[in-house]
Amino acid sequence: MFQAADFSCYFPNVSNAYGTNKLLFIPNKLTTNTMKITIISAILMAFLTLQTAFINQDKQPKVKTETFEVSGCCGQCKDRIENALDIKGVRLATWDKHTKVLTVTYKTKLVNADKILQIVAAVGHDNEKYTASEEAYSKLPGCCQYRGGSKCTH
Repeated sequence: MFQAADFSCYFPNVSNAYGTNKLLFIPNKLTTNTMKITIISAILMAFLTLQTAFINQDKQPKVKTETFEVSGCCGQCKDRIENALDIKGVRLATWDKHTKVLTVTYKTKLVNADKILQIVAAVGHDNEKYTASEEAYSKLPGCCQYRGGSKCTH
């Protein structure tokens, strides 16, 4: 009928091949296959979990908010700076004429801080990384030319 080795994992006190009554665990085909299936299932679940995490990470665009020091003096400067940043990838750009701080919220996959500061300099406003070219600065209205220390009246 059945041999002792077939049930040794269930009845460990059955005599072994040497005729002694020692506690034995001799895995049979059933427990070996179960262990293999359990290990493979655990590895597969871990792989699927990590893969799902990476896929979802790529689908969500990363949005970043940064502040920059930007020179200017009035409401016209504010409009010029904010309108220049009305580009794809920039969600919000606000410049405060009192603190001279530009706050920009943007999607990191479409635009970066360096590009933002280059655009601001291209419309005539110095910032913490780039100085506006003389050509761009000279195109500013006289009241917006901040380099000479002139005070804007509006």
